[in-house]
This record gives sequence, C-alpha cells and structure tokens, in this order.
Amino acid sequence: MCKPRTKDATDVAVYSPYDTVAEQEDAFTESMREFYRTVQWEYANGEVEMDRKKERERLYAILLIFLVSMHDGGYQDGAERLRGAVPAIPAVPFPVPAESPAFIFAKEEAARAAKSIVETIHEEMKAAASKAEEAGLPPDEVKAAAGAKLDELTKVGPERVSSTETVKAFNEGTIQAWEDSGVVEYKRWHTQEDGRVCVFCEQMNGI
Repeated sequence: MCKPRTKDATDVAVYSPYDTVAEQEDAFTESMREFYRTVQWEYANGEVEMDRKKERERLYAILLIFLVSMHDGGYQDGAERLRGAVPAIPAVPFPVPAESPAFIFAKEEAARAAKSIVETIHEEMKAAASKAEEAGLPPDEVKAAAGAKLDELTKVGPERVSSTETVKAFNEGTIQAWEDSGVVEYKRWHTQEDGRVCVFCEQMNGI
C-alpha cells in the first residue's frame, strides 16, 4: 500500500481511506480474537476433536464481510490515485453484486483462509496434546496442554491474520481499479531495501 496523503500543497484535505481502513482492521482483529476464543473443541478418547466444517463456516462469514469491504477500499484508493489520468472509473455499487470482482475475490479468499486457519489451529492443538501424552501426562493435563496451545494461538493469530488479509484485499482492490481504468500498463514492485526484505521480494524489487 502507498503512504497516505492527507493534505495537498494548499493545505486542503484530499481523499485518504487509511483512517477507515485502520478502524476496520482493528474491528476485524477483534472479530478474529473472538473467533479464536470461542473455538469449540474437546479432548476425548485420546484425540483433540473439533467440528472443523462448522468452524470453517463460522470463520468464512467473518472473513467474507471484511474482505469485500477491504477490496472496495482498495478500489477507491486505486481510482483516486489515477484521478486526472482517466475521465472516470465507475464507483463500486452497494451492496456489492455477487458477480463483481470484489465478491468473487472475497469468496475465494475467505474459503481459502478459513480452511487454512482452522486446520492450523487443529493441528497445533493435536501436536500439543501428543507431546503431553508422550510425556506420560494424565488425560486432564493433556487436555490442559491443548487448551494452552489454543490460548497461545489466540494471542498472536488474530493480529497476524488481520494484517495479512487487510493488505491482500486492499491491494487486490487497488489493482482491480487500475485494470478497470484502461490506462495502467504495468505495476512495479518496490521494497524498503532493508534487512527485513525476504528473498522473494528482494528478487522482485524494481520489476
């Protein structure tokens, strides 16, 4: 995402969606935190049991609403950055049509992310329980170990998911606006060129 522009040379406020995006990301983080806190599971017959289908559906609903909104925010930002270069880019109608790029993206990404997150939670809890079993702990302590792993995931998972999905949806919306404009010929990859840049991004820099 580009850096926010809040004022121009004449000190007049110009379009910036970032406060709204930040507020939505914070709200999404809280929704994710509530999801993690309310994951239904039990430890029975030596297994961590979870209705993963039900949890995926519950998380899918949370993700879908947010991703559509973020995609729309990115689209508006992409259109704004082209202001003056094209006569107009059509506004995104609300409610967003089911056949729109925003909704199609949101459905696919929500399904993918929901499955990945729920499976990760389940596998991590299973691994924690197995480790406790191998240590010879009684069933109640094995269950406690699985619960402790879920608590650990709850502390880091929501922010990580929120940050990743915000950037992904916002950027997809921005790119969609550029494609709809008919004037953008390419996009260039830029990194901070610092020690935090991963190998993939480093190789993409300037392309």
